[in-house]
Amino acid sequence: MLLAVLFYGVTALGGQTGTNPAPPSSNHQVIGPSADRADTTMLRFREMDDRRIIDELRRERVRLNYEAAVINQRWQLADELDRLIAANECGQATELAHRAGYRDIREGVANACQARATAPKS
Repeated sequence: MLLAVLFYGVTALGGQTGTNPAPPSSNHQVIGPSADRADTTMLRFREMDDRRIIDELRRERVRLNYEAAVINQRWQLADELDRLIAANECGQATELAHRAGYRDIREGVANACQARATAPKS
């Protein structure tokens, strides 16, 4: 019987001696990776990349269209100014060049008109 009491005391006390201390309190929560959530996160990043690529292509197309429109406008303006300068209408050509707002064209018209004015008459 003494043996039974000793055996019972060792097993009962043995269970109590192995108490685990409480983990330190923390606001940090560790979230392990989830196979279900990884796909949706990666899809979101892929969608963001696709959206960024589409926006960049759209901006590039708008820029190219704007450049084409400006180049076309400058060609039409140059043709009109050439016609006016050839007709010796430098006043109208200078006024048109000033309204257009391009400094290089204004300077070109001024130089062309000055060259026509100083050129010897044949």
